Amino acid sequence: MSSARSALRGAALALLLIWTGAAVAQAPTPAASDRPPLAAVSVDLMTAAPGQIYWERFGHNALIVSYNDGRRISYNFGYFDFEQSGFLFRFVRGRMLYRALALDADLDLAGYLEQGRAVRLQRLQMGADALRALDAALREHVQPENSEYRYDYYRNNCSTKVRDAIDAALGGLLKRETAGRSRGLSYRDFTMLATVPEPWLFVGTHLGLGQPVDRPISLWDEQFMPAQLADRVGELYLSNAAGGSYPLVVEDRVLGGDWPQPGAFPETWGWWLAVGLLWAALLRLPGRAGAIIRAASGLLWGLIGLVLLGLCFTDHWAAQRNENLLLYSPLWLLSIPALYARGGRVAQLGLRLALGLALAGLVLKVLPMLSQQNWEWLWLSMPPVLMLAWRMRSQRGESD
Repeated sequence: MSSARSALRGAALALLLIWTGAAVAQAPTPAASDRPPLAAVSVDLMTAAPGQIYWERFGHNALIVSYNDGRRISYNFGYFDFEQSGFLFRFVRGRMLYRALALDADLDLAGYLEQGRAVRLQRLQMGADALRALDAALREHVQPENSEYRYDYYRNNCSTKVRDAIDAALGGLLKRETAGRSRGLSYRDFTMLATVPEPWLFVGTHLGLGQPVDRPISLWDEQFMPAQLADRVGELYLSNAAGGSYPLVVEDRVLGGDWPQPGAFPETWGWWLAVGLLWAALLRLPGRAGAIIRAASGLLWGLIGLVLLGLCFTDHWAAQRNENLLLYSPLWLLSIPALYARGGRVAQLGLRLALGLALAGLVLKVLPMLSQQNWEWLWLSMPPVLMLAWRMRSQRGESD
């Protein structure tokens, strides 16, 4: 969702084009006392379609403000810097810092179009007071001392920043119109739909998200997705002095091709089950080959469990209470020797506990408290888990 361009380039561009006013003038520059006060004359919501790079899969947006001196400034909240000190550590802990920058709007817009991304521009018809309030808030936010903010993918991202700025300028109208309505969709629904074209991102995100992202969210919350904000803004009407109403968006156009239409979530449970059945068949192989596959499976499941458990101790709230920990617990690491048929008492105990938790993940799914949307992982893991449980029971029977 964030822009892939460098924050350093954006900062330099902002300083050059905004605060120094570096446009070449045809007429002599008037004295400072003769210059008209800088004032916003219009504002556009700019929404970029999803891009090809993984962090662009969710789209992006910004607010473009046009001023009475001819400048057009893009207020963009989606900048991060891989070279930032402690970036990786903050990312792992869920404490990423993003930046808001003021950029030359034409260059910012051209950057998205050069990437082959369609751009939707919606001219917002605001009253003079609302426009002044929005402009003042945006200019304040991009000041160096205010530009950084604590990023949250769902609740405080580039799109929610734009949403909140528009809502504040309209006196809370956008929130009043959308906070009490819901389509029954969840954060996970939007996330999965956006990541389907990138299989590794789809699998990793789906695996790592926990119960908090599965509750139905309101139309207000849906606007963490830039395209949803554009749609809701396009439906908004304002009241006039005569008691009538008029649309907030007075012009809506798309540059750089057709605007992408939302897709449908694919029904893939059959593929997940097919892979699970194939995995179970491989686990049943005799001899050393089967032992290696079983031990490698335990290693993989245990490492996944360590990652999921580690996320529980970070600020990644969306990864909390993850039911996939029942399927892929760190206990699988203890069971590796037993899976390789060389385990002692500890390894056998680890295997029994790991299998017990995985089976509980299926059996207890009938309880309302286990409401996570993780059926794909159940289809995938149940065949190999049942195969291992059957194999362990058979071996016990033979030893008896």
